[in-house]
Amino acid sequence: MRWGAYEHVLQSEHGETVASIAKDCGYRSVSLFSLDFQKRFHVKPSTLLRHHQTKP
Repeated sequence: MRWGAYEHVLQSEHGETVASIAKDCGYRSVSLFSLDFQKRFHVKPSTLLRHHQTKP
């Protein structure tokens, strides 16, 4: 898991999903991406994505 995945979530457009980000990062499994992301960054990608997308 690279910092690029974290940045990808932060740079995502409104409406982008964790599944599409996982695919863009080369994961075949959204579950594995989510587990790896949470282990590395101590936050679920869905939580970070939701928080980022609700900011003005």
